[in-house]
Amino acid sequence: MLTEMGIALDLVAAVVGHEARGKETRTLVRHYIRTDLIERKVHVLRTWDERLQNIVAGREASKVVRLLRAG
Repeated sequence: MLTEMGIALDLVAAVVGHEARGKETRTLVRHYIRTDLIERKVHVLRTWDERLQNIVAGREASKVVRLLRAG
């Protein structure tokens, strides 16, 4: 539930007594993390969509370069 609340994995590891690296992290995730993080994924994808929409609409500067069609 801590990861669902947005707590970083290294802090979750510390709380449950694991080190947050290598094999310990894999063990932590395999045994303790029981979430698909759907709400956080939705938030990330909506934020990304909003940024892309702003770039396409010209409301946000970007490093996107329009390519001219040949022919």
